[in-house]
Amino acid sequence: MTPPASRVRPLRLPTRGRILLAALAALCWTVLPSAYGARAEDPVTLSRQGQVTDRSGAAHGAADGHAAVLADSPAHAPDRPGPGSDDRPVNGADVTLVLPLTVAAVVLSVAGYAWLRRRHRTTTRTTPALPGRGGSRPGADGRIPLAGLDARAGADLVDTDDAVRTSEEELGFAVARYGEEAAAPFIEAVAHAEAQLTAAFRLRQRLDDASPEDDAEHRRMLEEIVRRCSDADARLDAVAADFDRLRALEETAPEAVAAAKSTFQELLGRVSTAEATLGGMRERYAPSAYAPVAGAVEQAQDRLVFATSCLGQARRAVDGGGRAEAAVRLRAVEGALAQASTLVDGVERRAAELAEADSALPGALTGADTDLADARGLLEGAGRDVPQGDPQGRVARAEAVLDAVREGTRSGPYDPIDALRRVREADVAPAGAREREHGDRRARALLEQSLLTARSAIGAAA
Repeated sequence: MTPPASRVRPLRLPTRGRILLAALAALCWTVLPSAYGARAEDPVTLSRQGQVTDRSGAAHGAADGHAAVLADSPAHAPDRPGPGSDDRPVNGADVTLVLPLTVAAVVLSVAGYAWLRRRHRTTTRTTPALPGRGGSRPGADGRIPLAGLDARAGADLVDTDDAVRTSEEELGFAVARYGEEAAAPFIEAVAHAEAQLTAAFRLRQRLDDASPEDDAEHRRMLEEIVRRCSDADARLDAVAADFDRLRALEETAPEAVAAAKSTFQELLGRVSTAEATLGGMRERYAPSAYAPVAGAVEQAQDRLVFATSCLGQARRAVDGGGRAEAAVRLRAVEGALAQASTLVDGVERRAAELAEADSALPGALTGADTDLADARGLLEGAGRDVPQGDPQGRVARAEAVLDAVREGTRSGPYDPIDALRRVREADVAPAGAREREHGDRRARALLEQSLLTARSAIGAAA
């Protein structure tokens, strides 16, 4: 995914990252040579004649090559190599000291670099762009001044560009480690973010060209830059958690397999219970009552079959040392189990809603009868001063609805949620009469009926 030419620039590391790497490099340069030269030597035996032997060659003159023995006798160890000799043997102590220091320096450098990149990416992808970014504050009309908006747009471009670059690096790792199929959501998210960033850069170039825009157009373009950058970051954030989860599964694959197996066993029992619950709904209620979850149990069973296959593949991958493959399979297992759980939840929720509606229906019918009696009394007492046509028609329709609901409950399986909705919609009592005769109790009952039918509709849609 090569960035467009309009925004190609060298890969950069935040300033703190460059400082850390420079410090680590200086540490390696200072420690390693001195560590290599710090070799173990035999103890020095002092001469009884007062001779001092220079074993390091420090007393040799570079210009005249004088002897290294600082005494009136020429006798000194002739087998010592002179200064600058390169044929000194390397013993085990040299390697033992140098190798750990070298490895430690390299590991520290890599870890520091990775930590800084990860931390910088986390900051840029989770910190929202604030309205007052760049030190600007909204004006009297609630809008950021143009100069402040321009600064914010520029900062957003830099941050989003860094976020996309970091995500590209993570994407390369994901594809290489887990394969293109598992990394498909990350590929799509990065491609979307790149497209938004490219469009934002083009807007910036238009603003910077020789043709000036008026203030209104300038503001519109800056706001679009901010919006596109925000959309790119949001899309990357949406898949970041999944990517982190995939890597966590790889690190804890054996434990994750055991946890998934436990969840699978629990869901297996819940699916069996849901199957019995659905059978009871089929016997007691009309098909419209359980229609939203009619196929839920069968679909949940299909998800469990898929989860079983993936769980077996994950277990074999763990046994064979292929934790990356195990992580991909475990992610699929988690998705299948989550879907199965949602389907079972739907069956349980629908059964509870139908039971609640069935219990509430007799009281709703009684309340509706009371409202109808109040309405008839008001119509009879009003005489000719009250228009008769429409109120009487409403009362007649409400009576027909209540009669049909009662007949439905007696004739066989019915839909209590639909019946409760019809009773509630048939309410014809004038507000004044309801407040005088029933007060808050009746209002609460109507509210509860409305909430029940609304929750049922939302659950069915979900």
